[in-house]
Amino acid sequence: MRFADYPWTERRIYWLNEDGSHHLAAARYQARRLCTQVPLTGTLYRYHVNGQMIVALRNKWNMFLIPDKDLFGSFFDAMKDFGCPFGNGELPHNMHDDTKISEKLCVIWLERGARKPDAVARVLTLAGFPDFGLQLESLARRTGAFSR
Repeated sequence: MRFADYPWTERRIYWLNEDGSHHLAAARYQARRLCTQVPLTGTLYRYHVNGQMIVALRNKWNMFLIPDKDLFGSFFDAMKDFGCPFGNGELPHNMHDDTKISEKLCVIWLERGARKPDAVARVLTLAGFPDFGLQLESLARRTGAFSR
């Protein structure tokens, strides 16, 4: 069995679903119903935030979160009409719990130091779109990534 520790999530330890883990889950469920303890053994993988990489990303890119449904609708049309290059990507699955949040989000990447992307970044900031770079920086501070 494999487990993962993501220090930035509510439930830090995750049981990675692979091979026959569903059989073990059923056995664990039955053991719990019978009030019998079942030790879980396996390998624990600990993941950390790389503070230096976050600084490098923030120096190169403005990153914003927008609703996924708007990406190839109104946002794409506006960017095309303005002639502004941008990138987009999914949020890492362990950073976005779509069971708690009904709206799927995506990350928009705008190059810093370029006239049009900087103008779009200012508009997104004024409109209140979350700055993903600031969220990454906050995450790094909370997990001690800048003190390593």
